[in-house]
Amino acid sequence: MDRSRYCPQCTASFKRREAKTEFGFLLCPECGHRFTPDLLAVTMELPQSYSSYVEDGELVIKRNNRTIPGFIILPFILGIGLFLFIGLFSSMVLPILKTEGDFSGKIFPLLLASLFLFIIFFVPYNMIGALINITETRVNDSFITITTYPLPTAFKKVIVSSSVEQIYCKHTHHRPSRGRSYTTYELMAILKDGRRIRLEQFDDISYARAYEILMERHLGIVSEPVDGEDRSC
Repeated sequence: MDRSRYCPQCTASFKRREAKTEFGFLLCPECGHRFTPDLLAVTMELPQSYSSYVEDGELVIKRNNRTIPGFIILPFILGIGLFLFIGLFSSMVLPILKTEGDFSGKIFPLLLASLFLFIIFFVPYNMIGALINITETRVNDSFITITTYPLPTAFKKVIVSSSVEQIYCKHTHHRPSRGRSYTTYELMAILKDGRRIRLEQFDDISYARAYEILMERHLGIVSEPVDGEDRSC
């Protein structure tokens, strides 16, 4: 099936068979922009869990991680986390506080107990965040900002828009010692000082490509092939 494609320069829609080739590159039939064939395989259709729009001159892309199975297991995660937290607090912290003696001698045991409590709190907190949080990417003339909400997390990226030279996708193969191997697709930014920064991570290359085209189009970046870019579609 020859699906509609989009030029990364002028965003014109056309069929693959309509594009001419030149020295291994494809030419947009509308504007003549030359680029690698893999970019033609990108469609601008994102799944229902994604949304994109322009608000006051700012591009906004939202990725909703919420699913029905996630909300089903959410009470179990909350219950187990609360049970472990209360159990450790009553079995570790309270006995230390009740013991007689100078408080300075209780500092190290309390710190150790606090570390265990933090781990018990941190793990379910991140699991809950992965189930209910929305990842929001905002792109304007000043900054590219990526945040998550409603649960606050340490994940936040702010990049000066004018410092970005190219945006591209690459893939990473993961081969765990147990279980099946899998592939993730990273949305990367090349800065003008040569640094490369990972912006987002996806399980599907088409989603990463859609982000790439939307962001480059909004920032006025002409897409060019770069070293390390995923050339498969």
